[in-house]
Amino acid sequence: EEEDEEEEYNEDEAEVEGDEEEDYDEILKMIEKDDAAPTQTFDSAKLKSLFSNFEKLLRRNEELRMLHPKHPEMFMDSEVDLDQSIKELNTLALYPSYWPEFCSSESHILLIQLLEHENIDLVIDVIDFFSDMFEVEITYNNAKEVKAFAELMDKSKLFEGIVRTLDRFDEERKEEIDAVYKSLGIIENAVDMLPTLSDSLCDNTKIMEWILKRICKGGRQFDDNKLYASEILAILIQTSRSNQFTLGKSGGIEMILLIIAQYRKDDPESEEEREMLENLFDCLAACLILRDNQEIFAREEGIQLMIILIKAKNFCSRPALKVLSFALGSLPLNSRILIDASGLTLIFPIFMKKVMKCKKEEDQRKMEEHVISILFSLIQFCEGVYLDRVVNKFAENNFEKLNRLLELFQEYKGRLAEVSK
Repeated sequence: EEEDEEEEYNEDEAEVEGDEEEDYDEILKMIEKDDAAPTQTFDSAKLKSLFSNFEKLLRRNEELRMLHPKHPEMFMDSEVDLDQSIKELNTLALYPSYWPEFCSSESHILLIQLLEHENIDLVIDVIDFFSDMFEVEITYNNAKEVKAFAELMDKSKLFEGIVRTLDRFDEERKEEIDAVYKSLGIIENAVDMLPTLSDSLCDNTKIMEWILKRICKGGRQFDDNKLYASEILAILIQTSRSNQFTLGKSGGIEMILLIIAQYRKDDPESEEEREMLENLFDCLAACLILRDNQEIFAREEGIQLMIILIKAKNFCSRPALKVLSFALGSLPLNSRILIDASGLTLIFPIFMKKVMKCKKEEDQRKMEEHVISILFSLIQFCEGVYLDRVVNKFAENNFEKLNRLLELFQEYKGRLAEVSK
């Protein structure tokens, strides 16, 4: 019986091995068949064919819309065809060497004009196309073509068209939520390629107004587009003195303070929400380099809000200290406001490392620099009774604060000596 069972087992094993060999041979045949199949190439002829098809379908759609403006059923099929033709153009993003042909064709102008189309799905197609184009990895071989493309899109008013389109998207639909995100991505990549675009965008469009409204939308209800909007705002503000001035005169400082004020008591709920807040604090710090903005910040009670946030000892405390160091600047009024708001009882304990201690040495050093900057402004620009109140603090508790100041002086002196070697 044992011999019979062993023989049956060997026969089964042989059958399995035979099946495996047949499967292997079948796979080899499929591979050989695929290798033999002609590969689809992308060349100038293919590109011209795509352009021609797109332009023909667009003209057809325009004609049908003019003939039957009140009967969508008469032109919907043409828009389905147009939708497909735009999607086919996305292949161009993979071949930067052919971008000059796109730039010299009428198709790039027609695509930009399509941003005004009544069918929002076609607008989304255009956003998808340009999103793919601006996400291409820049290399030594394609840098010239990519830059020329970005410059032409700027001259052709692509970015102005995208900003106008942002107001049309209904973020109740996932497709339109994604379109907003991709639109912001186009702007980010374009500004990275063309730094001067930062100024012209804010001068010629309502991008800053849209961003501020988008961040305010929904109160503390958070989403990815709100985070991305804050990132774009930080880029625009930190790279341009003109944009810093625009933020102040357009009411942007007040709007940012209103957003931040929502976090007086409660910390942000996620890492992404914390990142958004950091972006907003960075915007404030950058724009407060300007004296005009320091005045606006004081008028909108920004100093008092920063003091409240520092007292709360939560996530906002450290970035609030940074903003406060920029807010005082060279404006005596702001230093007096801080003192009247009992700011000295808050700043000196931080200076003495009795509160708000940081785990990371780098974070502790940054916080020390902000406190020293605040103390410098207070001593440099206060007069009379206000200056006396600051100086008297250094005499308290057997001059412990003065000793701490001398320790920091020696520490920074040592660091400078190390750098000079």
